[in-house]
Amino acid sequence: MRKYLLLASLAVVVIAGSLIVFQQVKAQQAPTSAPTLVVTPAYGPLAKNTNLVILGTGYKPAQELNILFYDGFGSIGALEETVKADDKGNFVSSWTLGDYSRGGILVEGVTNIMTADESFNIIATAAVALADTGRDWARWPAWAKGAFPKPKPKEAATPKPAATGTPKPAASPTAAAEPKPKS
Repeated sequence: MRKYLLLASLAVVVIAGSLIVFQQVKAQQAPTSAPTLVVTPAYGPLAKNTNLVILGTGYKPAQELNILFYDGFGSIGALEETVKADDKGNFVSSWTLGDYSRGGILVEGVTNIMTADESFNIIATAAVALADTGRDWARWPAWAKGAFPKPKPKEAATPKPAATGTPKPAASPTAAAEPKPKS
């Protein structure tokens, strides 16, 4: 009876050890990825109609996320609307710069777009470069000159051709009535 008890105990230890080793191997094979963030395009004009697509993967399923950015005042700003990851931990969002492109809220250069949890703890970061393409091309930063086409020079307004034919006399005021002779 002792032999059977000893063999049974040994079998339990071997099975338990095998399960632990199997779980460790499986955990090493499973891809572990931190949340990632991609902003496309990676560069664009600092303009009201510029649209950025923000993509994220590796988040918790159904996680509420804040989209943050560095502003021109040295602070972190947040978009008004949050995004929610799907059941696989992915999300896609869109941001048209609108009024953020004016008044120094976003400035020319490279800035970071970030995702943050409900407590505003930053989870992932992606860089985006914005250039003020509305100003004189000579003042564009070097990277923008390589990224965007040089604007065509504005043509000077052409004067209207002179009218042909006999000029019409200017309108004259109506003649005043002659005074009536006094009787």
